[in-house]
Amino acid sequence: MLTLPPGFSDIAEEDESGRAVTTMKEREFNREEKWRKMARITAQTTVKGGGMTFSFDTCDPKVISRTWKGIPDRWRASAWHSFLSSSAKARGAHASDEDLMIRFQELQEQSSIDDVQIDLDVPRTINMHIMFRRRYRGGQRLLFRVLHALSLYFPETG
Repeated sequence: MLTLPPGFSDIAEEDESGRAVTTMKEREFNREEKWRKMARITAQTTVKGGGMTFSFDTCDPKVISRTWKGIPDRWRASAWHSFLSSSAKARGAHASDEDLMIRFQELQEQSSIDDVQIDLDVPRTINMHIMFRRRYRGGQRLLFRVLHALSLYFPETG
């Protein structure tokens, strides 16, 4: 059997890990492409900083199945916005995105009795993710702001 000379085993490991990474990237690209095909453009904004808004058919068995398998990072925000919007519309009690953004900004100005508990919980949340590694930075700060607003928006939940 052929073996690598001493000192060359690292090269073989790097080659194997490189193939594994390439395979993972291809799988993720294929998943993203499937989600792109399921997405329907609902709005295009020409305002600076705007973009496209997508919707998904929440009754489609493929959408349901692929959601359980995991939504690709690139599509996660659009998919959940679509899912929550369609759920709110079905219940008949929904506010526009603009109204919710205005309310969010208003809630940032208020203090919440739950802020201390939120401040304790946020660093423990997915702390291995790159966005959540540094205290009071990036993802931790954004998550705190969202949880702070939710604690005021739903006071009975806190």
